[in-house]
Amino acid sequence: MDAAHPDLVRAWQLYFGQRGGAGPSLPGEVLPVIVLDDNPGFPPYQPFFTQNICTAVAGQRSSVGVANVDGYSTTGGTQVIQPIRSVVVIEKIIWKCNVASDVFLAITNLNVNPFTFGDKAVDDAHPAKDMTSGAFPRIGNVYSGTRTQAGQLGDSGPCYLDAAVHELTGNWILGPSQVLYVQENVLADLFMVYFQGRYYGGR
Repeated sequence: MDAAHPDLVRAWQLYFGQRGGAGPSLPGEVLPVIVLDDNPGFPPYQPFFTQNICTAVAGQRSSVGVANVDGYSTTGGTQVIQPIRSVVVIEKIIWKCNVASDVFLAITNLNVNPFTFGDKAVDDAHPAKDMTSGAFPRIGNVYSGTRTQAGQLGDSGPCYLDAAVHELTGNWILGPSQVLYVQENVLADLFMVYFQGRYYGGR
């Protein structure tokens, strides 16, 4: 973009003038403006939230994850019969360890690192409730679950060597069949994690 183009300069002079200011000087105050579409190529997003607790298992590290289960078959392998076009954006993670511990983050593939036990569809973060049951509606393509294993899922992440409640803001982006795991470093400890984000796409 040519910042000194006469049409652009004139537009900015009108913009400043309508607001009681002088016209912009050149070149510092003549700036290109880019408007980003929050939803490029996908249906409107659904906000979601979910939480999960991983119980203590002897000799294992506890981790909690949130996954985009599009394209994933619960019987193993990749599900290919459905069109795959979805994105999960995790905006916020809040966690609590029972004891002081480093915390590791890892984005991996559900076909390689599935949830060990238990998963649940996340709640829709819209304020409207299902009038039949009174419960919040569910987003069927985003799940949270837990996993225990001896090794590390990741080798980097925030390090908070205490047992307080911690909050970390993203964004982390998950394509189909990807999962974001939050894992504590110590063995055999209870671990609680809350996720908040957006889901794009789906059926």
